[in-house]
Amino acid sequence: MKKSKIIGYKAFNKDWTCREFKYEVGKTYTIKGKLELCLNGFHFCRNSCDVLNYYLDINCKYALIEAENVKDDDDKSVCSKITILKEISKNELLQAHKNNIKPNEATTGEYAHSSTTGDYANSSTTGRGAHSSTTGHGAHSSTTGQDAHSSTTGKNSISIAVGIKSKAKAENGFITISNWIKKNGEWVLKEVKSQQVGKKIKGKTIKPNHWYWFKNNKLMEEENKWKQQQ
Repeated sequence: MKKSKIIGYKAFNKDWTCREFKYEVGKTYTIKGKLELCLNGFHFCRNSCDVLNYYLDINCKYALIEAENVKDDDDKSVCSKITILKEISKNELLQAHKNNIKPNEATTGEYAHSSTTGDYANSSTTGRGAHSSTTGHGAHSSTTGQDAHSSTTGKNSISIAVGIKSKAKAENGFITISNWIKKNGEWVLKEVKSQQVGKKIKGKTIKPNHWYWFKNNKLMEEENKWKQQQ
């Protein structure tokens, strides 16, 4: 158990409740007894995108938190003392992931692609047209550049594409895609959608190994033809 203070991320229902306990921004909460995941303690995630494994509703609230007396377990942690520092948007949550991800491979140039194959081996790109892919379990993939694609095949992996005209696909995990629209000649982020494979975004079921993106404010879908030909 770690006694030092740790900065993390937490999601809530739209009324700021989590597991029937109501929180408020700016307040600190403590709990007594032995820490046990899902039974006793305040839960949070060290990796901002991991909260999307538990809260994906469009009306969810997200917050930056400070935790003390922490016990870690896989992609979430439990603590005996938690402070709700400030509310953040889903866009800020994704930006935090981009800033804090520690990839086994990362690129920043235009058309500079990145890929990994090991479990928990993350991949990240920021350049225009710079694609990112992972195949290991728990290995997240993220892109922020325009026209940059993100793909994952491992279990519990998150594929994130937040750039303009960017695409995301996953076989077993989650996808996060962004809807950019033009206003007065400028690109404006309208919304960010996250969902697990097999569930729906805007009424469309997210299928394994299919690309998803927004075009002219409409959710688009395309089967990964390259893999089909192998």
